[in-house]
Amino acid sequence: MKIRRIVSRLVVASFFSVCGYSPVWAYTCPYLVHDALSYQVKKEISKLIYRMCGDADDKTCGTLGLSMLLLEATLENQITASSALQNTATTITKGFEAHIQALRNLLVEQTVAERKIENYMDYGTPGRSPYASCDEESRVDVTMGRKNTAEASVMIRENIASFNTGFEDRKASMEAIRDLPEAATSAENIFPKDNTLQVDGDDEGTVTNAVRWVQIATNPYPDLTVQEELEETPSGKDYEAVKKIKEASLTLPQLALSDIIANKTPSHELGDWAEQMNAIMGQSGTPACVVDGKISADALLDMLTDLRYANPNWPIDIHSKSTVGILRELLLMRSVHLEFKRRQMVLLQHLSAMLATKTAKENNLSEELEQMRKKAMEERAKGG
Repeated sequence: MKIRRIVSRLVVASFFSVCGYSPVWAYTCPYLVHDALSYQVKKEISKLIYRMCGDADDKTCGTLGLSMLLLEATLENQITASSALQNTATTITKGFEAHIQALRNLLVEQTVAERKIENYMDYGTPGRSPYASCDEESRVDVTMGRKNTAEASVMIRENIASFNTGFEDRKASMEAIRDLPEAATSAENIFPKDNTLQVDGDDEGTVTNAVRWVQIATNPYPDLTVQEELEETPSGKDYEAVKKIKEASLTLPQLALSDIIANKTPSHELGDWAEQMNAIMGQSGTPACVVDGKISADALLDMLTDLRYANPNWPIDIHSKSTVGILRELLLMRSVHLEFKRRQMVLLQHLSAMLATKTAKENNLSEELEQMRKKAMEERAKGG
Protein backbone atom coordinates (compact mmCIF):
# COMPACT_ATOMS: atom_id res chain seq x y z
CA MET A 1 0.00 0.00 0.00
CA LYS A 2 2.83 2.32 0.79
CA ILE A 3 4.48 1.68 -2.55
CA ARG A 4 1.18 2.17 -4.36
CA ARG A 5 0.67 5.57 -2.72
CA ILE A 6 4.19 6.55 -3.68
CA VAL A 7 3.58 5.54 -7.30
CA SER A 8 0.30 7.49 -7.39
CA ARG A 9 2.00 10.57 -6.07
CA LEU A 10 4.78 10.20 -8.61
CA VAL A 11 2.25 9.87 -11.41
CA VAL A 12 0.39 12.98 -10.31
CA ALA A 13 3.62 14.88 -9.85
CA SER A 14 4.79 13.84 -13.30
CA PHE A 15 1.51 14.85 -14.91
CA PHE A 16 1.48 18.26 -13.19
CA SER A 17 5.11 18.78 -14.13
CA VAL A 18 3.97 18.50 -17.73
CA CYS A 19 0.62 20.29 -17.59
CA GLY A 20 1.19 22.73 -14.72
CA TYR A 21 -1.17 23.62 -11.90
CA SER A 22 -3.65 25.84 -13.78
CA PRO A 23 -7.33 25.20 -12.95
CA VAL A 24 -8.08 24.75 -16.62
CA TRP A 25 -5.28 22.25 -17.24
CA ALA A 26 -7.79 19.50 -17.95
CA TYR A 27 -9.04 21.48 -20.97
CA THR A 28 -5.88 23.06 -22.27
CA CYS A 29 -3.24 20.42 -21.59
CA PRO A 30 -4.17 18.04 -24.44
CA TYR A 31 -3.65 20.88 -26.92
CA LEU A 32 -0.31 21.97 -25.42
CA VAL A 33 1.38 18.57 -25.38
CA HIS A 34 3.62 17.74 -28.32
CA ASP A 35 6.51 15.42 -29.09
CA ALA A 36 9.01 17.28 -26.90
CA LEU A 37 6.73 17.04 -23.88
CA SER A 38 6.13 13.36 -24.62
CA TYR A 39 9.83 12.78 -24.50
CA GLN A 40 10.10 14.71 -21.24
CA VAL A 41 7.33 12.61 -19.63
CA LYS A 42 9.03 9.38 -20.65
CA LYS A 43 12.31 10.61 -19.23
CA GLU A 44 10.78 11.58 -15.89
CA ILE A 45 8.96 8.26 -15.58
CA SER A 46 12.17 6.34 -16.26
CA LYS A 47 13.98 8.25 -13.50
CA LEU A 48 11.17 7.49 -11.06
CA ILE A 49 11.25 3.80 -11.93
CA TYR A 50 14.96 3.51 -11.40
CA ARG A 51 14.82 5.57 -8.20
CA MET A 52 12.07 3.41 -6.73
CA CYS A 53 13.70 0.16 -7.72
CA GLY A 54 16.84 1.09 -5.90
CA ASP A 55 15.11 0.63 -2.50
CA ALA A 56 12.65 -2.20 -3.29
CA ASP A 57 12.87 -5.90 -3.94
CA ASP A 58 12.65 -7.38 -7.40
CA LYS A 59 8.96 -8.25 -7.12
CA THR A 60 7.99 -4.80 -5.98
CA CYS A 61 10.21 -3.21 -8.57
CA GLY A 62 8.73 -5.40 -11.28
CA THR A 63 5.19 -4.44 -10.31
CA LEU A 64 6.13 -0.80 -10.08
CA GLY A 65 7.90 -0.93 -13.42
CA LEU A 66 4.91 -2.52 -15.12
CA SER A 67 2.62 0.09 -13.65
CA MET A 68 4.89 2.87 -14.74
CA LEU A 69 5.14 1.38 -18.22
CA LEU A 70 1.36 1.24 -18.43
CA LEU A 71 1.22 4.83 -17.24
CA GLU A 72 3.78 5.80 -19.82
CA ALA A 73 1.81 4.11 -22.57
CA THR A 74 -1.41 5.75 -21.38
CA LEU A 75 0.16 9.20 -21.32
CA GLU A 76 1.74 8.64 -24.71
CA ASN A 77 -1.62 7.59 -26.19
CA GLN A 78 -3.23 10.64 -24.66
CA ILE A 79 -0.53 12.87 -26.12
CA THR A 80 -0.96 11.23 -29.53
CA ALA A 81 -4.73 11.62 -29.33
CA SER A 82 -4.33 15.25 -28.30
CA SER A 83 -2.06 15.93 -31.25
CA ALA A 84 -4.53 14.24 -33.59
CA LEU A 85 -7.36 16.26 -32.06
CA GLN A 86 -5.38 19.43 -32.56
CA ASN A 87 -4.70 18.53 -36.18
CA THR A 88 -8.38 17.75 -36.68
CA ALA A 89 -9.38 21.08 -35.15
CA THR A 90 -6.94 22.87 -37.44
CA THR A 91 -8.33 21.04 -40.46
CA ILE A 92 -11.90 21.85 -39.45
CA THR A 93 -10.99 25.52 -38.94
CA LYS A 94 -9.42 25.71 -42.38
CA GLY A 95 -12.45 23.99 -43.80
CA PHE A 96 -14.76 26.54 -42.19
CA GLU A 97 -12.63 29.37 -43.53
CA ALA A 98 -12.88 27.91 -47.04
CA HIS A 99 -16.66 27.54 -46.70
CA ILE A 100 -17.02 31.08 -45.40
CA GLN A 101 -14.98 32.43 -48.31
CA ALA A 102 -17.04 30.41 -50.77
CA LEU A 103 -20.25 31.68 -49.18
CA ARG A 104 -18.98 35.26 -49.36
CA ASN A 105 -18.11 34.84 -53.03
CA LEU A 106 -21.56 33.38 -53.65
CA LEU A 107 -23.26 36.31 -51.95
CA VAL A 108 -21.19 38.79 -53.93
CA GLU A 109 -22.08 37.02 -57.18
CA GLN A 110 -25.75 37.00 -56.20
CA THR A 111 -25.69 40.73 -55.46
CA VAL A 112 -24.03 41.48 -58.79
CA ALA A 113 -26.54 39.27 -60.60
CA GLU A 114 -29.48 40.97 -58.85
CA ARG A 115 -28.16 44.40 -59.85
CA LYS A 116 -27.73 43.26 -63.43
CA ILE A 117 -31.32 42.00 -63.45
CA GLU A 118 -32.59 45.26 -61.93
CA ASN A 119 -30.71 47.31 -64.52
CA TYR A 120 -32.05 45.11 -67.30
CA MET A 121 -35.62 45.43 -66.03
CA ASP A 122 -35.29 49.21 -65.56
CA TYR A 123 -33.21 50.16 -68.60
CA GLY A 124 -33.26 47.10 -70.84
CA THR A 125 -35.94 45.88 -73.21
CA PRO A 126 -38.68 45.45 -70.52
CA GLY A 127 -38.13 49.04 -69.34
CA ARG A 128 -38.12 50.71 -72.75
CA SER A 129 -40.85 51.86 -75.08
CA PRO A 130 -40.11 51.16 -78.74
CA TYR A 131 -42.91 53.49 -79.81
CA ALA A 132 -41.41 56.90 -79.06
CA SER A 133 -38.70 59.29 -80.17
CA CYS A 134 -36.29 58.45 -77.35
CA ASP A 135 -32.89 58.68 -79.03
CA GLU A 136 -30.97 61.93 -78.84
CA GLU A 137 -31.25 62.75 -82.54
CA SER A 138 -35.02 62.26 -82.58
CA ARG A 139 -35.46 64.39 -79.46
CA VAL A 140 -33.57 67.22 -81.16
CA ASP A 141 -35.68 66.81 -84.30
CA VAL A 142 -38.88 67.07 -82.25
CA THR A 143 -37.65 70.27 -80.60
CA MET A 144 -36.49 71.81 -83.87
CA GLY A 145 -39.71 70.72 -85.55
CA ARG A 146 -41.74 72.74 -83.08
CA LYS A 147 -39.65 75.79 -83.94
CA ASN A 148 -39.95 75.14 -87.68
CA THR A 149 -43.74 74.90 -87.36
CA ALA A 150 -43.93 78.27 -85.60
CA GLU A 151 -41.74 79.90 -88.26
CA ALA A 152 -43.87 78.36 -91.02
CA SER A 153 -47.00 79.85 -89.44
CA VAL A 154 -45.50 83.34 -89.58
CA MET A 155 -44.48 82.97 -93.23
CA ILE A 156 -47.90 81.63 -94.23
CA ARG A 157 -49.62 84.49 -92.45
CA GLU A 158 -47.46 87.03 -94.30
CA ASN A 159 -48.21 85.41 -97.68
CA ILE A 160 -51.93 85.45 -96.95
CA ALA A 161 -51.78 89.10 -95.86
CA SER A 162 -50.02 90.09 -99.08
CA PHE A 163 -53.21 89.25 -100.96
CA ASN A 164 -55.29 91.56 -98.78
CA THR A 165 -53.70 94.81 -100.02
CA GLY A 166 -51.93 93.85 -103.23
CA PHE A 167 -54.28 95.23 -105.89
CA GLU A 168 -55.05 98.69 -107.23
CA ASP A 169 -58.32 97.83 -108.95
CA ARG A 170 -60.96 95.16 -108.84
CA LYS A 171 -60.17 93.86 -112.29
CA ALA A 172 -56.65 92.93 -111.24
CA SER A 173 -57.83 91.04 -108.18
CA MET A 174 -60.43 89.09 -110.15
CA GLU A 175 -57.89 88.18 -112.81
CA ALA A 176 -55.55 86.90 -110.11
CA ILE A 177 -58.28 84.67 -108.72
CA ARG A 178 -59.32 83.51 -112.20
CA ASP A 179 -55.75 82.45 -113.00
CA LEU A 180 -55.50 80.19 -109.98
CA PRO A 181 -55.45 76.42 -110.65
CA GLU A 182 -58.57 74.45 -109.91
CA ALA A 183 -56.70 72.58 -107.18
CA ALA A 184 -56.52 75.79 -105.15
CA THR A 185 -60.20 75.45 -104.24
CA SER A 186 -59.90 71.92 -102.80
CA ALA A 187 -60.29 71.23 -99.07
CA GLU A 188 -57.37 68.82 -99.47
CA ASN A 189 -55.15 71.89 -99.16
CA ILE A 190 -56.25 72.39 -95.55
CA PHE A 191 -56.91 68.82 -94.52
CA PRO A 192 -54.59 66.55 -96.54
CA LYS A 193 -55.45 62.88 -96.27
CA ASP A 194 -51.93 61.98 -95.06
CA ASN A 195 -51.74 65.04 -92.76
CA THR A 196 -48.57 66.35 -94.40
CA LEU A 197 -48.70 68.90 -97.23
CA GLN A 198 -46.34 68.83 -100.17
CA VAL A 199 -43.92 71.73 -100.17
CA ASP A 200 -44.79 73.22 -103.54
CA GLY A 201 -46.68 72.60 -106.75
CA ASP A 202 -50.07 73.24 -108.35
CA ASP A 203 -51.60 69.95 -107.23
CA GLU A 204 -53.95 69.47 -104.34
CA GLY A 205 -52.41 69.23 -100.92
CA THR A 206 -49.51 71.66 -101.29
CA VAL A 207 -48.48 74.56 -99.07
CA THR A 208 -48.80 76.95 -102.00
CA ASN A 209 -52.39 76.00 -102.74
CA ALA A 210 -53.20 75.98 -99.04
CA VAL A 211 -52.21 79.65 -98.88
CA ARG A 212 -54.25 80.37 -102.02
CA TRP A 213 -57.28 78.63 -100.54
CA VAL A 214 -57.18 80.80 -97.42
CA GLN A 215 -56.79 83.97 -99.51
CA ILE A 216 -59.86 83.44 -101.68
CA ALA A 217 -61.94 81.81 -98.93
CA THR A 218 -61.46 84.58 -96.37
CA ASN A 219 -61.05 87.62 -98.63
CA PRO A 220 -62.35 87.09 -102.18
CA TYR A 221 -62.61 90.85 -102.67
CA PRO A 222 -59.39 92.27 -101.28
CA ASP A 223 -59.05 95.91 -100.38
CA LEU A 224 -57.76 98.15 -103.15
CA THR A 225 -55.03 100.70 -102.70
CA VAL A 226 -56.17 104.33 -102.90
CA GLN A 227 -54.26 106.82 -105.01
CA GLU A 228 -52.42 109.53 -103.11
CA GLU A 229 -54.58 112.36 -104.47
CA LEU A 230 -57.67 110.56 -103.17
CA GLU A 231 -56.35 109.78 -99.71
CA GLU A 232 -56.84 113.36 -98.52
CA THR A 233 -60.47 113.56 -99.61
CA PRO A 234 -63.22 112.94 -97.02
CA SER A 235 -64.36 109.81 -98.82
CA GLY A 236 -60.78 108.61 -99.19
CA LYS A 237 -60.21 109.00 -95.49
CA ASP A 238 -63.44 107.15 -94.73
CA TYR A 239 -62.35 104.38 -97.08
CA GLU A 240 -59.05 103.96 -95.24
CA ALA A 241 -60.89 103.83 -91.92
CA VAL A 242 -63.33 101.17 -93.12
CA LYS A 243 -60.44 99.19 -94.65
CA LYS A 244 -58.78 99.01 -91.24
CA ILE A 245 -62.00 97.67 -89.76
CA LYS A 246 -62.13 94.97 -92.41
CA GLU A 247 -58.48 94.02 -91.93
CA ALA A 248 -59.05 93.67 -88.20
CA SER A 249 -61.98 91.34 -88.77
CA LEU A 250 -59.87 89.19 -91.14
CA THR A 251 -56.93 88.87 -88.77
CA LEU A 252 -58.34 86.17 -86.50
CA PRO A 253 -59.69 83.72 -89.10
CA GLN A 254 -56.56 84.05 -91.22
CA LEU A 255 -54.38 83.51 -88.14
CA ALA A 256 -56.29 80.36 -87.20
CA LEU A 257 -56.03 78.97 -90.72
CA SER A 258 -52.32 79.83 -90.86
CA ASP A 259 -51.70 77.73 -87.74
CA ILE A 260 -53.69 74.83 -89.23
CA ILE A 261 -51.58 74.90 -92.39
CA ALA A 262 -48.33 75.26 -90.45
CA ASN A 263 -49.12 72.16 -88.39
CA LYS A 264 -49.45 70.24 -91.66
CA THR A 265 -46.22 71.43 -93.27
CA PRO A 266 -43.23 69.00 -93.34
CA SER A 267 -41.30 70.51 -90.43
CA HIS A 268 -40.02 67.52 -88.37
CA GLU A 269 -37.05 65.60 -89.74
CA LEU A 270 -38.38 62.26 -88.52
CA GLY A 271 -38.73 60.41 -91.81
CA ASP A 272 -36.37 57.59 -90.78
CA TRP A 273 -38.09 57.22 -87.42
CA ALA A 274 -41.52 57.13 -89.09
CA GLU A 275 -40.30 54.39 -91.41
CA GLN A 276 -38.97 52.37 -88.44
CA MET A 277 -42.26 52.77 -86.58
CA ASN A 278 -44.13 51.75 -89.70
CA ALA A 279 -42.09 48.54 -89.81
CA ILE A 280 -42.74 47.88 -86.10
CA MET A 281 -46.47 48.03 -86.81
CA GLY A 282 -46.02 45.32 -89.43
CA GLN A 283 -46.15 47.58 -92.48
CA SER A 284 -43.53 48.02 -95.18
CA GLY A 285 -42.25 51.00 -97.09
CA THR A 286 -42.16 54.69 -96.32
CA PRO A 287 -45.35 56.10 -94.72
CA ALA A 288 -47.37 58.46 -96.91
CA CYS A 289 -47.01 61.20 -94.30
CA VAL A 290 -43.26 61.49 -95.00
CA VAL A 291 -42.39 64.25 -97.48
CA ASP A 292 -38.74 64.73 -98.39
CA GLY A 293 -37.68 62.93 -95.21
CA LYS A 294 -39.91 65.07 -92.99
CA ILE A 295 -43.32 64.82 -91.39
CA SER A 296 -45.71 67.45 -90.08
CA ALA A 297 -46.62 68.15 -86.47
CA ASP A 298 -50.07 66.67 -87.03
CA ALA A 299 -48.61 63.57 -88.69
CA LEU A 300 -46.32 63.08 -85.68
CA LEU A 301 -49.29 63.11 -83.30
CA ASP A 302 -51.18 60.77 -85.58
CA MET A 303 -48.31 58.28 -85.64
CA LEU A 304 -47.78 58.42 -81.89
CA THR A 305 -51.47 57.62 -81.51
CA ASP A 306 -51.56 54.89 -84.17
CA LEU A 307 -48.51 53.21 -82.61
CA ARG A 308 -50.76 52.36 -79.70
CA TYR A 309 -54.38 52.45 -80.79
CA ALA A 310 -53.88 50.97 -84.29
CA ASN A 311 -50.81 48.83 -83.61
CA PRO A 312 -51.48 45.07 -83.17
CA ASN A 313 -48.05 44.63 -81.56
CA TRP A 314 -48.59 47.23 -78.85
CA PRO A 315 -50.79 45.07 -76.53
CA ILE A 316 -48.21 42.27 -76.78
CA ASP A 317 -45.41 44.67 -75.92
CA ILE A 318 -47.34 46.04 -72.92
CA HIS A 319 -47.68 42.53 -71.45
CA SER A 320 -43.90 42.04 -71.62
CA LYS A 321 -43.06 45.32 -69.90
CA SER A 322 -41.67 45.67 -66.40
CA THR A 323 -43.24 48.05 -63.90
CA VAL A 324 -40.75 50.75 -64.87
CA GLY A 325 -41.49 50.13 -68.55
CA ILE A 326 -45.22 50.51 -67.97
CA LEU A 327 -44.65 53.79 -66.12
CA ARG A 328 -42.49 55.11 -68.94
CA GLU A 329 -45.13 54.14 -71.49
CA LEU A 330 -47.80 55.93 -69.45
CA LEU A 331 -45.64 59.06 -69.22
CA LEU A 332 -45.05 59.05 -72.97
CA MET A 333 -48.76 58.70 -73.63
CA ARG A 334 -49.41 61.46 -71.14
CA SER A 335 -46.98 63.78 -72.94
CA VAL A 336 -48.79 63.13 -76.24
CA HIS A 337 -52.07 63.86 -74.49
CA LEU A 338 -50.65 67.14 -73.17
CA GLU A 339 -49.69 68.19 -76.70
CA PHE A 340 -53.21 67.40 -77.86
CA LYS A 341 -54.62 69.49 -75.01
CA ARG A 342 -52.28 72.36 -75.83
CA ARG A 343 -53.38 72.34 -79.45
CA GLN A 344 -57.02 72.19 -78.38
CA MET A 345 -56.48 75.18 -76.10
CA VAL A 346 -55.01 77.24 -78.98
CA LEU A 347 -57.87 76.22 -81.24
CA LEU A 348 -60.45 77.10 -78.61
CA GLN A 349 -58.82 80.49 -78.14
CA HIS A 350 -59.07 81.14 -81.88
CA LEU A 351 -62.69 80.00 -81.93
CA SER A 352 -63.56 82.11 -78.91
CA ALA A 353 -61.96 85.19 -80.43
CA MET A 354 -63.73 84.72 -83.78
CA LEU A 355 -67.03 84.03 -82.06
CA ALA A 356 -66.61 87.18 -79.97
CA THR A 357 -65.90 89.35 -83.01
CA LYS A 358 -68.77 87.77 -84.96
CA THR A 359 -71.16 88.35 -82.09
CA ALA A 360 -70.01 91.94 -81.75
CA LYS A 361 -70.46 92.53 -85.47
CA GLU A 362 -73.93 91.03 -85.51
CA ASN A 363 -74.96 93.15 -82.55
CA ASN A 364 -73.43 96.31 -84.00
CA LEU A 365 -76.24 98.88 -84.27
CA SER A 366 -74.08 101.60 -85.76
CA GLU A 367 -76.25 101.95 -88.85
CA GLU A 368 -79.45 102.21 -86.83
CA LEU A 369 -77.85 104.67 -84.45
CA GLU A 370 -76.61 106.76 -87.36
CA GLN A 371 -80.11 106.90 -88.88
CA MET A 372 -81.62 107.91 -85.55
CA ARG A 373 -78.96 110.57 -85.15
CA LYS A 374 -79.75 112.02 -88.60
CA LYS A 375 -83.46 111.97 -87.80
CA ALA A 376 -82.90 113.79 -84.53
CA MET A 377 -80.88 116.49 -86.32
CA GLU A 378 -83.64 116.89 -88.91
CA GLU A 379 -86.26 117.26 -86.21
CA ARG A 380 -84.18 119.84 -84.48
CA ALA A 381 -83.75 121.77 -87.72
CA LYS A 382 -87.49 121.80 -88.31
CA GLY A 383 -88.22 122.90 -84.81
CA GLY A 384 -85.68 125.71 -85.06
